[in-house]
Amino acid sequence: MSRTMLLTSSMLAWNDLRQDLRFSLCLVLSVTAVVGPLLVLFGLRFGVIETMRDELRRNPTTLELRPLTQGRFDAGFFAALRARPGARYVQPTPRFLATILPLAREGAAEDGEAVLADMLPSGAGDPLLAGLTLGDLPEDGVVLSATAAERLRASPGDRVVGRFARVTEERRELVLLPLRVLAVLAQARLARDAALLPPALVEASEDYREGHAAAALGAAGRDRQPGERLHAGFRLFAADIDAVEPLRAWLAAEGVRVQTAASEIALVRRLDRALGLLFGLIAALGGGGAALGLAVSLWANVERKRHELAVLRLIGFRSAAMAAFPLVQAVVVGMLGALAAVGMALAASPLVSWVLRGTVAENLVVYRLPASAQLSVLLLTLLVAALASIGASALAVRVDPALTLRRL
Repeated sequence: MSRTMLLTSSMLAWNDLRQDLRFSLCLVLSVTAVVGPLLVLFGLRFGVIETMRDELRRNPTTLELRPLTQGRFDAGFFAALRARPGARYVQPTPRFLATILPLAREGAAEDGEAVLADMLPSGAGDPLLAGLTLGDLPEDGVVLSATAAERLRASPGDRVVGRFARVTEERRELVLLPLRVLAVLAQARLARDAALLPPALVEASEDYREGHAAAALGAAGRDRQPGERLHAGFRLFAADIDAVEPLRAWLAAEGVRVQTAASEIALVRRLDRALGLLFGLIAALGGGGAALGLAVSLWANVERKRHELAVLRLIGFRSAAMAAFPLVQAVVVGMLGALAAVGMALAASPLVSWVLRGTVAENLVVYRLPASAQLSVLLLTLLVAALASIGASALAVRVDPALTLRRL
C-alpha cells in the first residue's frame, strides 16, 4: 500500500510540474543559470591544469633526475634503484670525460672540425626514444639531438663518424667508427649536443680511453682487471611527475644529489591547488544560493498546493508519500537543470576557445570537460536538490487536512 502511495505521489508531482509549466521552467532555468557557469569555470580549470600536467608527463626532461656529482656506483646500487617504485628507466653511465665524443660528417678530414657531443647510453625503454619504435640500438646506430644534427647537417639515414682517441705510452691512437643516424630528437626532448648510443659502445669507449682493450672499437690494450665495473653516474627517469620527489628523497638518503624539474612540477601543483580552492569557494557560494532559491520555491509551491495536499492526506496518504511530492519535484528540476547546464557548458567550448585564441600557446587545450566531471556534477546537483527539498517535505508532512479544509 505504501509503495503504491509513493508511486502515486511521484506521478502527481510530475504531473504538477507539467501542468504548471511556466513555474517549472523558471525553476529549471534557475538551476541551469548557476550550474552552467560553474561547469564552464571547471572546464577552464581542468583544461589548463590537465594540459600542463600532460605536457610535464610527456616531456622526458621533466621526469629526469640528473646526478650533480660523479660517484662510484656498483651493481647493487642500480639493482636497488631499479626496484624503487616510480623508477621507469635506469641506465649506468661512465665518468664525464669518457662520454665526450667528437662527431664529424662522413668523408671529413681526420683533423677537421668536429661536433663535441655527449654520449648517452640508450636503448629500449628510454623515454627520449618514446614514439620512435627503435628498440635496442644496433652497434653502428646513433640517435642525434636536434642541435648536434643541425651542426652536422645530418638527417636520418645519413652517416657520421665518431672519433675515439687516446694516448698510450706517449703514442696517440685514433679509431674512426662510422655510425648510421637512426633518428633526430626534437629540441624539446634534448636541448644540448648529444648522441644516443648502445650501452656496450659507451662502455667500450671508456675502456678504450683508459688503455684497455675494446673489442667494439677493434682496439687492443691491456685486459681489464677482473671484478665489478663501477660507474660514475646514471641516467634516471621517473614513471610520472608524482614519482620524481620520492626518487629524489631516496637518492638524497643514499648521499646522491640530483637535479630535477621540481620547481616546474611544484608550480603546476600550486596552481592546481589554488584554482581548486577558488573553484570550490565559487561552487559553494553559487550552489548554496541555488539550493536556497530552490528550497524557497519548493516551499512556496507546497503552500500554494496546500489544499490539494490536504485532500491527499485526507484520503490516506502517509507521511512518506507526502514528503515524496516536493522531493520528486526537486529531483526532476535538478536533473533537468543539470542536463541543460551540461549542454550549455559543452556548447560553450568552441566559444571559449575562440575568445582565448592568441592569448595562450597553440598546443594548450584551455577547455576540457570530461564525461566523469559531467556525471559528478549531475549527481551532486541531484544531491543538493534533494537536500533543498527537506523543508518543503517537512511542510507537506505537517499539512493538517482538517485545519486546511476548514478554511475553504
